[in-house]
Amino acid sequence: MITGFKSIIFTAVIITICVFLIPGTGIAKEGYAGTKSCVICHQPQNKAYESNAHGRVTEKWVEEGLDKGIGCEACHGPGQAHVDIGLEDLNKLKKKKGDFKILGKKNNKKGEFCIACHRLTDNDNIELATENLIKFGQEHSELSRSKKAQFKLTCGSCHDPHITIKDEKGLKRKCLDCHKGKFRVDVDISAMKNLTCEACHMPYVVTTGEGKKINDFHKGEYRSHVFGITVDPAYKLNDGTMHMSLTDKGLARLTVDTTCFACHKTGKAHDMTRAEMLKNAVKIHESYKVRMSKKK
Repeated sequence: MITGFKSIIFTAVIITICVFLIPGTGIAKEGYAGTKSCVICHQPQNKAYESNAHGRVTEKWVEEGLDKGIGCEACHGPGQAHVDIGLEDLNKLKKKKGDFKILGKKNNKKGEFCIACHRLTDNDNIELATENLIKFGQEHSELSRSKKAQFKLTCGSCHDPHITIKDEKGLKRKCLDCHKGKFRVDVDISAMKNLTCEACHMPYVVTTGEGKKINDFHKGEYRSHVFGITVDPAYKLNDGTMHMSLTDKGLARLTVDTTCFACHKTGKAHDMTRAEMLKNAVKIHESYKVRMSKKK
């Protein structure tokens, strides 16, 4: 029989095992039901979610013992009241004013839920992993330091948070869905006509470590969300503090070293000097720039 101090230790060990080792059996955070409760009704969403990076995260417990990784309520808010209402009453409630307990698009207009995991600094200054590579986990900060943010784009503008981007349905909006009509951006260099937008504007320069070096190009495992590319020869990625340099307008910029080098310094295309790349970079969207200048 276990008594006294030994009993206290034994109980503490059992609680620790439940909270940290057995998903779904921990001490529930007040108001939370746990993902297992959600999937009883939301099976299609859960099936898609399991293939998504959000569904595979295992480094941290977001809902205090209810889920290992990022559970439904980490983004949608506490759902115990939603579960307690019951399906019949829930349907009646939706007809009146919607389900008031579950957060949705109205509460994530600026990507508030995304910010918690997709930024590393409070001021959205972008940390570098190396002199030429961006540290992983700053997609929100990268986007907010791009011109896209001026058009009020958020993560949800392009991504479906439930579906992997490897699935065509995972992207709700692609580059050419917006860059059409007066916003159409043509490529004027014939040798680049077959390149996709993301080949240059979303290069693989984001890493969880130090990436890998292919000749003079430093390659990461993930694409950047900075988008903008500068042709200023004096601009350097590192501002001297291992953060991305910002323009006088507070924007971050990719350089030819992080974009053009991917082809012209790895053997995919003919070798060029940095000066030659800068000179040619000015000409890539020349017709678009001329068209925009005439409208001013």
